Amino acid sequence: MKPSIKIALVSVAISIALALIFFYFKQNLLWYKLSSFIHIFLLLSSIAVGLFLTKKEEGFKQQHFLDDIKIAMQGGIIYIILMGFFTFYYHSSIDTSIVDTKREEWMTSIEDNVPNEAAYIELQKQDPTWKGKSYLDYIENQQDSVYTFISAKSIAIASVVAGLFLTLFFSIFSVIILRKAVLR
Repeated sequence: MKPSIKIALVSVAISIALALIFFYFKQNLLWYKLSSFIHIFLLLSSIAVGLFLTKKEEGFKQQHFLDDIKIAMQGGIIYIILMGFFTFYYHSSIDTSIVDTKREEWMTSIEDNVPNEAAYIELQKQDPTWKGKSYLDYIENQQDSVYTFISAKSIAIASVVAGLFLTLFFSIFSVIILRKAVLR
């Protein structure tokens, strides 16, 4: 197995262990707030250390720039995909409180904006989409959209998409630093 993949697997294990430790000590919200920074650090570490160890194993031979980026991205993509699966599992099975809290906050803001039928009638005057529909239809539609938009699946997909962009950026950055500074 390539060193870049080994480092990515170790980074995933560290991230999962940290998530479960925070969950065990009932610090779910703190983990949710800190996890982005921790994931970015572990992603960058898995890319940079994996690239360095792979190049070291190959004897630091000079390769094409795109080959080095490919090596760097291997560890990052493995990390991001595995963490996406874990994020989905974590928010759907282990700790649903974050998703539930976000859904409640969204529904509260909807109910604050349109608290009763009089406010809904004013909304109908401004927004023709709701013409001919009742206040209960509006609330039910908003609940459906909240449950679709805020879910473990949407959190996982968002983290994977953002992670893939960061993987590309960090891979290019790591290859440039490795070539210009480390292997000078």
